Amino acid sequence: THFQVTITAESCRASNNGAIAITAAQNYNYTAVLTGISGSSTKTFTTNGLFDNLEAGNYSVCITVEGQPDYQYCFNAVVTQPDELSVYLGRPANNTARLELSGSAYYTITVNNTVFTTNNGEYDVTLTNGNNHITVKGDLECKGTFVQDVRLDNSFSIYPNPLTGNELYITIQNN
Repeated sequence: THFQVTITAESCRASNNGAIAITAAQNYNYTAVLTGISGSSTKTFTTNGLFDNLEAGNYSVCITVEGQPDYQYCFNAVVTQPDELSVYLGRPANNTARLELSGSAYYTITVNNTVFTTNNGEYDVTLTNGNNHITVKGDLECKGTFVQDVRLDNSFSIYPNPLTGNELYITIQNN
C-alpha cells in the first residue's frame, strides 16, 4: 500500500467538519484531487495531505505523482455524520415506562430531577403518581434533547375496554 487514508466523520449533523487525511509511504511530490458534493479541490503534498471542512457525503480522490505521468491512484471515501438522538417512550405500566434509545454512545436520563446514565438501547424508568418530567440527552448536545411530561394518574377509567363500538369514554375522578 502506497497510501494510508484516514476518514473523520462530521462531529455533528451539518457541522461540515469531516476530513480525509492521506499519508504517503514514500516522499514524492503528490497532487490529490478531491471530487465530491460541492465540486473539486486540489492539494499538493509530499508526505501528508489533508482535505478538511468536508460535509457528509461520497468523495472520489485521485492522486498523481510529479514526473510520473502514467501513475494515478484513485479511491472512494465516505464522510459520515452521526445519528440524531432518537427516543421512544413506551406506554407506562405498573409505574414503569420503557425508553427505547438510539443515536448515541451513552444517554443521560433525568426523571423528576433524578439522573441516570446508560449505554443500553433500552432503559426502564420508574414513574410516580402525578406529573413526571423526563429528559434524555446523548453524548453530544448537537444530537438534540428529548423532553416529555407524563402524567400518571390512577384515578381515571377508559371504557369500554376493549372498544366494541365507535364510542370511547374516559372518566376522570380527580381533575
